[in-house]
Amino acid sequence: MSRSIDDHLCHYANYYDKSMLLEYAKQGKTMSVDVIWADDARTIVRYTFAGMWSWDEFYLALDHALEMENSVPHRVDVIVDLRRSERIPSNALSHMQIIANKQPANLQLSVFITDSLFACALLRVLRPISKTVNHHYRIVPDLERAYTKIQEDRRDRKQN
Repeated sequence: MSRSIDDHLCHYANYYDKSMLLEYAKQGKTMSVDVIWADDARTIVRYTFAGMWSWDEFYLALDHALEMENSVPHRVDVIVDLRRSERIPSNALSHMQIIANKQPANLQLSVFITDSLFACALLRVLRPISKTVNHHYRIVPDLERAYTKIQEDRRDRKQN
């Protein structure tokens, strides 16, 4: 039985099939989305995507990242490293809205590391119509520039 797009998105918004993912892990398969603190001060969360990943895998990592972000009272920035990702799964725009609505108040800047033309085009389309996208999202080609963007944003926000 095929689900409609709305049913599909409700599945992700309201229920994460953790039992399926736990079974996946028991079979010795690795997750394609990893999330860690990128610094000892716990100010940067870094997602790393590898190979083919699913929205179920991402939402499991997101749950963990939200716990991390909510565990500290200070500003948190995010680096999303997509360099080893083979592709972004379908319905990305709809999932972006769900993800944006889940973010805690202390989350500031999200920097995506990718050379994906799709990701760049998506950001280019959304920037003029969304203050949130324009203010909180950047795309860079490497990890060094991701850290630089975060440092610049922190400096700029202190000055304002």
